[in-house]
Amino acid sequence: MDAELLLRHVWEGGGMDLTKPPGAALVRTSMPVVVLGIVLVGCSSSPPPPDTKSPAAAYVRTTESGPGNAALLEGILRLQRGCLVVEDESGRRTVPIFPTDFVWDEGTSTLTGFDHSLAVAGHVSLGGGYNDSAAGADYVPAGCESAEYFIVHSVGD
Repeated sequence: MDAELLLRHVWEGGGMDLTKPPGAALVRTSMPVVVLGIVLVGCSSSPPPPDTKSPAAAYVRTTESGPGNAALLEGILRLQRGCLVVEDESGRRTVPIFPTDFVWDEGTSTLTGFDHSLAVAGHVSLGGGYNDSAAGADYVPAGCESAEYFIVHSVGD
């Protein structure tokens, strides 16, 4: 039963037996509304705040992951001066700005998110968009000053 039909059912008496005490009818008809409220609340969650101990620049995601601006950043993930950067074939280093959903594991030097683990010194393929400033970031570690930033919206294989 969808929400509109459920509410109409409750509003119109919900097939209550008026010969029973009012409390019995109330429990019977209000239970689905309470359960519906719990389901709706349980489905909404917000992304975590930035991890200020991570070497990854980060932003708080407000939309689902996806292609973003459809740009591609590929190269080797490096840890440089306490900051994660992607170094391409020409040696150019770009600071990727990851959603705060990504979690840094210092023990393995990996950043995990969107069902992918990105290891330092490993090849990465990131979808998103280039930016000449870190304006979209909620957290930028010291050492992440760069001429080029990349807002990450997806991770490729």
